[in-house]
Amino acid sequence: MKYCLVPSFEGLTNLPTQLTVLLDLKQKQANISEAHSSRLQAYLAYEQAKLAYEQADETSRQGTIIMLVSALILAHGSDAKIDSSPL
Repeated sequence: MKYCLVPSFEGLTNLPTQLTVLLDLKQKQANISEAHSSRLQAYLAYEQAKLAYEQADETSRQGTIIMLVSALILAHGSDAKIDSSPL
């Protein structure tokens, strides 16, 4: 097998074009990756907003129940007698 110690410069005339194509492909790959990340981030933000809405709705419902129970206790509080006799 013969080894050449002098580098061959054949094909180097297309090197600037090849590098430009490679950089263009790398940029397109980065753009696709960024678009995918943006879409995922938007989806996660939507899911978080949906959960926050559901939590706010549940908190409101619980507040209404507590207010109703408190009003019933106050309305019927005078009717209730506390039996303090031992068993």
